[in-house]
Amino acid sequence: MKRRPGGQMSPGRFVLPMALGLIVGTGVFAGYLFWSQAKTQQALAAAPGDPDLAKPSPVECAVAEAAVSAVHGSGDDAKWKAAAGVKDMSLRAASQIVNPSDLPGLGDDEIADLRGKTTADWRACAGLGAFLHGVGWSPINPDESVANLALGRPALNQAGDEAKIYQIFVVPDADSGSLRTAGGPWLVTLHKDAAGAWRAAGTVALPGSHH
Repeated sequence: MKRRPGGQMSPGRFVLPMALGLIVGTGVFAGYLFWSQAKTQQALAAAPGDPDLAKPSPVECAVAEAAVSAVHGSGDDAKWKAAAGVKDMSLRAASQIVNPSDLPGLGDDEIADLRGKTTADWRACAGLGAFLHGVGWSPINPDESVANLALGRPALNQAGDEAKIYQIFVVPDADSGSLRTAGGPWLVTLHKDAAGAWRAAGTVALPGSHH
């Protein structure tokens, strides 16, 4: 062991162990933060929803997921966020209340299906939270602190192979703190294919739409 004159050990021998300890400690802390955030995201994604709100049917959940998939697949979500100056977006937890008479283009059977549907909580859809995480959206959250795609409950035709869904893009207002419409409203038509999967077939801007 090398010592300085007078029997004192060189302080340099402690530098490497201290540096390694700092690196290891930093790595452990960063890993903990990542694990904690992942757990929080997982918990929010798996939230069961408001028990006082209706639960969407499995078909409605599949249509909602297909609508989100179409928005992300077309790149519209990125365009909307850039135009609104926001970095994150999610799906609004509560479904949008829609008056069928305000939606031109619905068939009689679709109007009948939509009429009387109460507000539903999309968090009750099994797997939808995980799907949103997979496309890079924030967890479904009922507060108004993040930009949201707000969806109405789908209007299904009698044959069960076509659905039309109302959607708008809303963002927090800097002055009031409430949500304001930054895009839409639109009416999206979806068709169910032979394998049972829902696909968006077209989108129509409704009167008063923001672009």
